[in-house]
Amino acid sequence: MHRDALLDFFRSTAFSWTKNSEDVEILNPEVLILNHDPATNVMSAESSAPFTFRNNPLGYDVTIYDFKMGGNQVAFGWSGFALFAPIASDNSKDQKNWEKARGKTYEGSQRHFLQALADETLKKEEFGAYFVEGPGSQSDHSPVFEAGLKSVYGAPQPIMFKGKGEGSKRLDFSGWIRIQYFGSGGDNRWQRYIDRYWPVSDLSEVMKSETNISFIQLPDYQAVFDVSGILWPSRAPSIQTMGYWSFFRLADSLPNDWAPEK
Repeated sequence: MHRDALLDFFRSTAFSWTKNSEDVEILNPEVLILNHDPATNVMSAESSAPFTFRNNPLGYDVTIYDFKMGGNQVAFGWSGFALFAPIASDNSKDQKNWEKARGKTYEGSQRHFLQALADETLKKEEFGAYFVEGPGSQSDHSPVFEAGLKSVYGAPQPIMFKGKGEGSKRLDFSGWIRIQYFGSGGDNRWQRYIDRYWPVSDLSEVMKSETNISFIQLPDYQAVFDVSGILWPSRAPSIQTMGYWSFFRLADSLPNDWAPEK
């Protein structure tokens, strides 16, 4: 595949199918090392230097150190340490638009989920969370409402504990949790994508059923976060995610310390 075609495929994978993706600029495409497997339609990418893009809708220049990504437009994973530099503007309209867009992006995000979990307000915040065998699975075994769980140590215990640090919580479980967000932040971005690429097929019905669903696991069985929903340590978060929504999308990334005013 030609370099320009590889970049187009990368853009449609990394930034695809969110409202914010329409005005994202890659500032240094020359640092990207891109490969595509035509047999599986999977893209792999890494950077030879910090990778930077400008997210105009959210008002940030985002630089990702040790950037790696793999997958395709349906589902992918990325890793790296992201720094967010606010775009400078004296225009009050820009600031207002950025705050509004950030608020919409926060809805249903991983941090939103963790903060609701810490506050014990998942139902109020319109999340559903269930233990499952793996990504794609479904279950009615809720980690939020059921405390008699088999822990990694073999004894029943709740999923969440008070952390050692002040104002911190500790997640403790093995396996995967399926998370579905039912709130207003779940727009029809994936329906639009599926209708465009699979208008008539069994796959379209399967994919539509996955709208606003993500999966998380703790490979080390524990993760610590503060009550505002920020993972500790931020440089090496323990939670791994798979999904089809804002837990993954680079165009929906926000700084760890951003949250809407209450």
